[in-house]
Amino acid sequence: MKNQGNEMKTILALSFCLAMGAALSAGQKYGPVDNRDGMFIVFGGPGGYNCTLDEHFPKVHAKMMEIGFNTYQLTHDSVWDFEKGAPLENVPEHFANNKAFFALCERDEVSIQARIMGVWGSNEKALYAKYPRFNPDGTKVQNKKGEYLKFDTCNPDAIAAYAKWAEWFGRTFPSPNVVMVEPSNEIFDKWTVSFTPAMTNAWRAYSGRELPKELDEYAKDKSVLRQPKMWKRVKDFPKNRVVPDDYPILDFHRWAWKYGFGWAGFNDAMSAAYSKGIGREIPGTFAPALRTPPLFGACGHMGQLRSWAYVYPEPYRLASTAALLQSRTRGTDAMIIAGVQGASYRSKMAPKDEKVANPPKWLEETPNTAYPTTPPDMIEEAYWASICRRVDGVSIWGLKALVDIGKYQPMPKGYRKGNFNQCSNPETIERVGKFFHEVVIPLGPLVRAVPEREGRVAILESYASQILGHRVTWDCEGLAYEVGTLATVANLMPYVMTEEEVEKNGVPAGIKVILAPDCDVLTQSAYEKLAAFQARGGRIVANGNLCPALKIDAALPDPGNDKIATKDDYDDGNGKKTRDAHVRDASVMRAAAELKGIVGRWAPLYADTDDGHIFAHVRSYKDADYVFAINDKRGYGDYVGQWKRMMEK
Repeated sequence: MKNQGNEMKTILALSFCLAMGAALSAGQKYGPVDNRDGMFIVFGGPGGYNCTLDEHFPKVHAKMMEIGFNTYQLTHDSVWDFEKGAPLENVPEHFANNKAFFALCERDEVSIQARIMGVWGSNEKALYAKYPRFNPDGTKVQNKKGEYLKFDTCNPDAIAAYAKWAEWFGRTFPSPNVVMVEPSNEIFDKWTVSFTPAMTNAWRAYSGRELPKELDEYAKDKSVLRQPKMWKRVKDFPKNRVVPDDYPILDFHRWAWKYGFGWAGFNDAMSAAYSKGIGREIPGTFAPALRTPPLFGACGHMGQLRSWAYVYPEPYRLASTAALLQSRTRGTDAMIIAGVQGASYRSKMAPKDEKVANPPKWLEETPNTAYPTTPPDMIEEAYWASICRRVDGVSIWGLKALVDIGKYQPMPKGYRKGNFNQCSNPETIERVGKFFHEVVIPLGPLVRAVPEREGRVAILESYASQILGHRVTWDCEGLAYEVGTLATVANLMPYVMTEEEVEKNGVPAGIKVILAPDCDVLTQSAYEKLAAFQARGGRIVANGNLCPALKIDAALPDPGNDKIATKDDYDDGNGKKTRDAHVRDASVMRAAAELKGIVGRWAPLYADTDDGHIFAHVRSYKDADYVFAINDKRGYGDYVGQWKRMMEK
């Protein structure tokens, strides 16, 4: 470990780790985590697709307690008739199952994050036809089969119908262990505004203008409802690519993400209704929070934001997830939960249609799974990359990929041959439990409490560039995310700031260098603050498409952001594998070293290592430094390494 410039004083904790987890206060039992002392360890699983809440659930629960989870994200069984707006008749077993679930959690002090939308096996779709959404031409939003797609979340009657259920659920199961309510989940992926008279009037009241003329192109290009035409295709677009803060189509989409889509208000309304029913204020939680542009409030006024990522192509990319969540919650008291997927896409690490010379044993028992278990070493490193940043907890999803569910509840004959989530590596969940108990439970309160250091290097996320450049991502992808990952490797401890933050507050005084990936369009206010930053000696490192009104002080190295190779990538005519995992790893290491050298000219690193595969992150409190060092020296193992998509060992 190298220290730059004799700035580090007392090192209280040095953790060389390939480790994972979260923890509670010393001596505290598991959950319920309703304070700032302990750390959430969230298991996203009980109910619904993952497992049943019947008489067999206590077996699953016992296993989760053994591993060390202290919080459940509950997807409950159907107890509500959305068509009649009343409890379902003739389903007493569902009432009993829910009551038994809450009783188990109360007995073992497990916190509950109760999910409102997505009632498993319900007739929730009855609301879709009753409160349809509309396209700009007045037609109803339907798929090719004529099915309605969700409901109008801006319709007050629809909100009231759902709120009735949320209030009833809170009142009927008033468990003291409920600490969060999750109104909705995974709903931003392809969402658009419902063009009703009420919505149009709301836009007029907000902006004082009619709907932007660009929306008239809906008939030719439906994507304009989610993202407008790319700036490159807009006639007479400003040559310096600086637009007014209220540039009409940009302003409309800013309003849409915060208000017009309806989900922010819906989430707030459901949290309020559930709180009314249960008789106390229950904060809302939303996931995945990063499937939105970098805008404050796009998920509603939530008390907790969660997001998850897959561990490939590099497990340390989870540090970027945490940093992005920090940027979305800055200035609020919202908590952050960083999560990983316990199931991985087989196509990314062990393609089914590609044969290998030494096939692993798991192919014999689960030959058809599309979602095998995430490799244990990868998940350990991913979680440590998460908690080296200041977060309030960690989560994991994918019960059927983590345990053989047939050992806990009845399953159809031959289920292990199915193509759904399958536990192909039982070592993963055991390793998770080992590190919960041996590494992280003693350190969790400390890890949660120690603040981040004042940033020296920032990554700029430009809302204008994402919207006008068609870069609203599905979660953890895109150049901003990849550059964040690269900055982690370079030991830059990056501070992620949004364009909206810059517009309002300017660039923080401690920032010396800004990494500006794909920041090709800026608002006037953001441009002025960034120009002032450069005028006072700040530097901008960017790729070649930076907004031309600003100066590029150095070129941003290519982070090697090609995704893991697909089969077609190998069919290059000569059989040469040019994108194996070790090739990408070498590319990332070269780019990180180059970036470290560039940034180091203007902002010396606070901590560094003499090995490119050991990454350092430092958090500090008063005169004490807390140093995290992540060992990323990986090679090909015998679980999925045969395909060379991933160095998992």
